[in-house]
Amino acid sequence: MIRLVELFSGIGAFSKALTNLGIPHERIAMCEIDPHAIRVYEALHGPTPNLGDISKVDRLPDCNLLTYSFPCQDLSNAGKRAGMSKGSGTRSGLLWDVERLLLDARERDGQSHLPKHLIMENVDAILYKANFPDFESWIRSLTKMGYTSSYAVLNACDYGVPQNRKRCFMVSSLGHDRLVFPQPCPDKRFLKDVLEDDVSEKYYLSEKAMEGLKAHKARHDAKGHGFGFKITDPERERAGTVKTNSGWRHTDTFIEVPEVEPRAELMHVADLQTSYETSGRVYSANGYSPAINTCGGGDRHPKILTRGNTDGE
Repeated sequence: MIRLVELFSGIGAFSKALTNLGIPHERIAMCEIDPHAIRVYEALHGPTPNLGDISKVDRLPDCNLLTYSFPCQDLSNAGKRAGMSKGSGTRSGLLWDVERLLLDARERDGQSHLPKHLIMENVDAILYKANFPDFESWIRSLTKMGYTSSYAVLNACDYGVPQNRKRCFMVSSLGHDRLVFPQPCPDKRFLKDVLEDDVSEKYYLSEKAMEGLKAHKARHDAKGHGFGFKITDPERERAGTVKTNSGWRHTDTFIEVPEVEPRAELMHVADLQTSYETSGRVYSANGYSPAINTCGGGDRHPKILTRGNTDGE
């Protein structure tokens, strides 16, 4: 029986995967501080002991499978790239609390009481030049504890999800066995296969909300600046950006990204040297969605061409 402890558990994706695969397991503990994630975890998996803030955890519960998808904010291109160095105090640096707990378990109870298997998932930026020395240090630390580690970058679109989402996975096991990661097995589904045809009105802006946005825009226009939402004209031409003497300038139009073949990367719009490039893209329902990041406003969310619709939504 698998005895599972999920550090940085989030909503319990690893536990859900075991459940979906029909693999018997016992959830020994979770470790999460986000109240919303905790609520979702318990809704999905039932009440589970929560270790709370990992920096304050003194002892790792006995388990034979430990997952530790530590925070990616300081590794990701979407963040400030502060890194994960030991002692840095960054969120990604919480990785080293995993080392602390494993070393404590070994020193207290011996190697036989270490989890037999460890699983990590994080952004592929962990392998970038700036982060790789720390990643190598982590692997060396695991090796000294008796683990053999195997890692690979996998893309969700190769494994049944119509989204380009690359992540680094690493499995570490006590002993000398190495994991052979599965070969890509895309199921040829695209966005058009998962988008809903009939969407509830509650997901659309109400007339009252639209009037409020228009009034907000009008107030800022009167002050002479451009804050406020844009109202899309369905008949406008999609151009995205234009080049001027002072460089690339964002327009109110979209860049339509062509369809892509299975396992192909979404096409790069050539020569668009602008931070508005992503926000101006409209992705085809016949392709893969881009990875959706934690947008902080600015209309940066992906727009998708839905069936029967040529306007970005």
